Formats: sequence, structure tokens, C-alpha cells
Amino acid sequence: MENEIFKEEAFELLDDIEETLLLLRADLANAEHINRIFRAVHTVKGSGAMFGFNEVADFAHKFENAIDAIRKGEATLNEECLNVFLAARDQIKIILEAENPAAPEITQESQYLIQQLIAAVSTPATTPPHTPLPVAPTPQAPAAPKSTAPAPEPPPQNTGQPTAVDLLQLPRLTALIVEDEFISRYIIQEFLSPLGTCHIAVNGFEAILAFKSALVEKRPYDLICLDIMMPGMTGTEVAREMRRLEAEMVGGDKSCRIVMTTAVSDKEVIVGMFQEKLCDAYLLKPLHKEKLYELIQNFFSAPGTQS
Repeated sequence: MENEIFKEEAFELLDDIEETLLLLRADLANAEHINRIFRAVHTVKGSGAMFGFNEVADFAHKFENAIDAIRKGEATLNEECLNVFLAARDQIKIILEAENPAAPEITQESQYLIQQLIAAVSTPATTPPHTPLPVAPTPQAPAAPKSTAPAPEPPPQNTGQPTAVDLLQLPRLTALIVEDEFISRYIIQEFLSPLGTCHIAVNGFEAILAFKSALVEKRPYDLICLDIMMPGMTGTEVAREMRRLEAEMVGGDKSCRIVMTTAVSDKEVIVGMFQEKLCDAYLLKPLHKEKLYELIQNFFSAPGTQS
């Protein structure tokens, strides 16, 4: 019953997305229309994830990031981009109506359209040239002769923040952050939230409960960021119990990626965890977004897919 309600709402949102995309043809810079589409796709993504329509949620997540690039001024909406957005809207409808949303032909088309979305919003937004006010030469010196050479363009600024185009090339994840210290927890959550669903556990006992519940509901975590030194259960004990639960409940068909977050002094513990095959990687605190994203890219090799 809940699934039918979700589908009914999703189809209504898709109709609204199509209508608004067609309205944009007459006014490509209409911010109200762009925001309306973004909100609708965001709702489809969130509701899809909530009701277990993972293929819908994964594809809508990529569509949402592409529209976000337009909203943030990172790319300019044009006819080509608009056509890709319409095709992406149609693909969500195809996934919703399919008896097997994970069928190879549907997955292949989704991957093709994700690459089209990346290409469509990869051209930086253009801004009108700035014409400086004329300045009269001082009486002491003649005005310098005009140069015919074009002025050099300023180098692009690196703000340190991932662009929507960057996020399009990373997978959608369900992640669990296990961290007892607030600042570290906050930073990791800021890094992972744009990639999908992000849950928090402040100690090992909460982590085990969340991990087991996810396995029972058949919605396992893709990624665990696990602190080593915590009161109560240590990170080693938590990872050991997680691997035991996986072997017992999943049978080794799929295991989540566990990344240990650690201080330099924890290296001996890390070596032991690798020897026991409890973790897949480690990151030194303070964590850097680029290194975390590089690990994620390595773990989940193809854009838009998960292991």
C-alpha cells in the first residue's frame, strides 16, 4: 500500500517536472522554475530511498546534483542540457514502471544518462564581460599605448568545496559515522551528507544496533567511518562484531567498506585490524575531504554504481 502511494506521488511529481522543464524552454534563466524542478527531484529521491526504491533514489540523486549545478551557477542551462534533463525525467518513470528496475538494459541506460548529465553541466557558467570605467591619464605622464594582446584570464579559484559536477561522479551511499567526539562527527557528516543517507552513532553499542538493524531490513550500509578510540567498545571490537554479523546474516555475499579514523598513535591497532581483515582503509585525523572522496571513488569504481 505504501509503495503504491509513493508511486502515485512520484508520477505526479514527474508530470510537474516535465511541465516545468518545457516552460524553461521559453526562459532558460527562470530561477523559480529551476528551484521547482530541484525540489521535485529531491522529493522523489528521498521518498524512493525511504520506501526501498533504490534504483529510483540512486538515479534521482544524480539528476538532483546536475540541477544543483545550475542552481548554484556552476553551469549554464541551455537547450542541450534541457534535453538531457527531460530524458532523465523519462528514465525515472521507466524505472518506476519496470517489473525489474535492476534489469541490465535499464541499468545500462541509467549509466549512459548519468554520463550525459555530467557532460551537460561540466561547462562552467559564463558571465558577461566587465567593462571598466575609463580613467584619464595623469598630466605628468602620457597614457600608455593600448595593447592588442588579450588580458590573461585569472586562474580558477579552488574553494575547497565539492561542486555539483564533482558529486555527480561519486556514488550515492548509505553511510554510518561512528564517532564519540562532536567536531570529528560533524566534519565527516558534512563530507558525506551530499552523497546520500548519513546516520550517526556516538558509541560502539549504538553502532552495532544500527548496523544489525540495517542488515535485518536488507538495507545494509555501504560505508562505515569508524573511530578507533572510543569509551566502552573500541573500534576494533565494533568492527569485529560487524564482520561477524555480516558473515552470519549476509553470508559474505556483500560486505560494507569500513574506514578507520585514527590518530597517528593508533598505527599498531590499524595494522592488527588489517591482519584480521576488519577494515578496508584508514584515514588520519583531522580528515580531509579529498582523501575521503578518493577512497570512495576507489571503493565504488563506476560512477553511479555501488559495489
